[in-house]
Amino acid sequence: MALKNLPPPLPPEERPAGQVVGEAIRAYSGRPFRAIALGLVAALWWALPGLVGDLAVAYRALLLPVGAILLAGAYVGAVAMVEAHPIPLAKPLAGGFVVFLPFQVLLVFIVLPAIAWLAAVGLVVSVLALEQRSFLDAFRRAFALFRQTSSMRSARWQR
Repeated sequence: MALKNLPPPLPPEERPAGQVVGEAIRAYSGRPFRAIALGLVAALWWALPGLVGDLAVAYRALLLPVGAILLAGAYVGAVAMVEAHPIPLAKPLAGGFVVFLPFQVLLVFIVLPAIAWLAAVGLVVSVLALEQRSFLDAFRRAFALFRQTSSMRSARWQR
């Protein structure tokens, strides 16, 4: 099927996962080298503890803030790549840092709360980049979006 013959996208509350994945593939396939760069940042975050390995504890303590900066930068880069217009950088990067620092700590000890934290407030980067909200209000909005999508998923399962 040609791209010009595609039906219009469904509203967000009715989109199946396949449509969301297809939209992401289309967005990233238009800029493959930028998408690879974002993946390399995430791979560096994953490999960083092994690269630091036997260094002193002081250097290993720097892994958390460095990892939070890497993940926040990759997230802001992904939002900027998908958006057609320029986005602000400082507030979304700061929001990503606040989200990803506790995420990494939780990920080391207990994975499920780390995933829950990321699901609950992870959209703060997108909110700060796209909606021109204050820092605290962006966290409220991200959590409201999380609750809204959670209730949509549970309503879909009850059908």
